[in-house]
Amino acid sequence: RTTARPELQPKIGLEQAKIEAGANFDGQVRKIDNAGLVVFARGVEPTLAYQLALHGDRRNDPLPGHITYFVDAGNGKLLQADDRVQTAASNGTGKTLLIGNVGIVTDSTASGFRLIDPNRGGGSTLDANNASSNNFSGGYPSATLFTDADNVWGNNAMSDRATAATDAHYGVAVTWDYFKNVHGRSGIFNDGKGVRSVVHVGTNYVNAFWYDNGGTVKYMAYGDGDGSTYNPLVAIDVAGHEMTHGITGATAKPGYYNVKDAGGINEGISDIFGTLVEFYA
Repeated sequence: RTTARPELQPKIGLEQAKIEAGANFDGQVRKIDNAGLVVFARGVEPTLAYQLALHGDRRNDPLPGHITYFVDAGNGKLLQADDRVQTAASNGTGKTLLIGNVGIVTDSTASGFRLIDPNRGGGSTLDANNASSNNFSGGYPSATLFTDADNVWGNNAMSDRATAATDAHYGVAVTWDYFKNVHGRSGIFNDGKGVRSVVHVGTNYVNAFWYDNGGTVKYMAYGDGDGSTYNPLVAIDVAGHEMTHGITGATAKPGYYNVKDAGGINEGISDIFGTLVEFYA
């Protein structure tokens, strides 16, 4: 009888809710089961929602795909995703290019270790294998996840492709911790979910960037530099800068190239927070 109870008639159909859930799964969907309508109230006003259980095959990940999605029955917005497959965090060593040897969190499996951070939303670090930077819109689907047998990654030099990956992986972890411990924000979208980082993008590519197509393709990309004037762009403040672009886009939404002043402010905010992350580290 409480006035806080939401309207209990859905405004979108079940099939539309399944489409919205499927669009948020990074991989091939096999089936989506409907657990029924629920009142969802985790950190939001009580909202009528579809609870859906998705089964599928993850992209670039051998783990089985089983995720529970809660989709707003009024407007189709994704309210939360709960991964039913839990993995084990492990403490590894990253032999980075720029900051020496550091502790990193990886994922322990029966066959070894993967450059996935279960403690920070499952964020992963992959090798683009120098695919062109112009292929950004697809999120580098051919990128391969870094794996290792002994949980010691890289060799402090570019001769090992995992070296730059450990810089990026560590930088993202530090940025995650900064925003969580200083500002109470859990990940870019404040939903506890990590994102992909892709290193070795392009050839002689002197840049790094955050990409969000407004849908399911979201990641950070790092070039290797030109091999002479510029080293790989994987420093801590670069990770902080690019991840902040994601947070700015998820909150203020100021626009970028279409509004020049807003684009400058966007870059300035990323520079400021990149420096804050570096000092935090």
